[in-house]
Amino acid sequence: PAERALVEQATAPDGIDVAQLSTYLDQGVMETRNLACEKLLQQRVEMKLRGQQVSGVLNKLNVAQPAARDDVARPAFIPAAVATRRKYDAQDPARRLLERDLEAAGGGAGVYSVDLKKHYLMADAQWKYDVIPEIMDGKNVADFVDPDIEEKLAELEREDELLAAQGLYADDDASDDDEDKRIRDMARRIRARKQIIAQEARISNVNRPTLTARQKALSSASTPADFVDHLRKLGLDGDQAQATAERITRKRQRSESRDPALALAKRSGSLAARAVSVQRDRSQMGLKNARHKAASDKRRMAALREIYFKGKTGESDHKILNKMPKHLFTGKRSNGTNDRR
Repeated sequence: PAERALVEQATAPDGIDVAQLSTYLDQGVMETRNLACEKLLQQRVEMKLRGQQVSGVLNKLNVAQPAARDDVARPAFIPAAVATRRKYDAQDPARRLLERDLEAAGGGAGVYSVDLKKHYLMADAQWKYDVIPEIMDGKNVADFVDPDIEEKLAELEREDELLAAQGLYADDDASDDDEDKRIRDMARRIRARKQIIAQEARISNVNRPTLTARQKALSSASTPADFVDHLRKLGLDGDQAQATAERITRKRQRSESRDPALALAKRSGSLAARAVSVQRDRSQMGLKNARHKAASDKRRMAALREIYFKGKTGESDHKILNKMPKHLFTGKRSNGTNDRR
């Protein structure tokens, strides 16, 4: 105590600050450093103020103080919520909840959904979570919804069950006679046959020349017998026409068996006919029936749909057209009406 009093007596008159520190306990080191820095900064400021340059700088500065217009005190306004707000501390259980805390409690990022309706400014706070009406064609959809639709549906189901229990929906096939059963069976077979015919017609729909009405008429009356029958139906004598046709188409009396040239030609013709293989439809090879053919055509069209959509000529069309032709995109400006030159 005597030594401490002696030190204080020696430093008190000159205003010398005494700092206590311990490098062993690491106490007071930072305080001593801060005190030394403040003293050094204060010394440098005092040296600058004693210089000649300070007067030139102070002459450029002007601090204006507004004059009071009256005696009314106008202190700074601080809201009560701000004044009483405590500093946020993540370890405080009574802290105010941030959106980050709500997200962590709601499952984390990707699971938590931000509640934007709580920030709505409504005349009544209970209106924030009201269902927004759905408008369709200028009308509110809620006006056309029956609130008792569930009860009415349950009542209809109970009535339907009651009618079913009374036998209203019972099958009356037992009351049908043999004639009705035969008619139903025939109708079922006719429908099945019509479906098969339609499928075969779609499968065999190939590019074939279509005959006009005149061509069909000429082909039907192409034989002499048909022409003679046509004359007789018209009430004309067809005997002369028939005799003319027989005279033209009559073979020579000489037998073909006696002529070796005709026999050789006939034999070579039969050999040539047998040499020609039977032409088969390659689109139906490997398919059992018309149903399999229809399924195969459906899959083929599904595979070609994308090709047709892109305007390709086929599977081998890999041509890439010019997406931006130079004569359409060079020298054009988009602002205003300067889109062409």
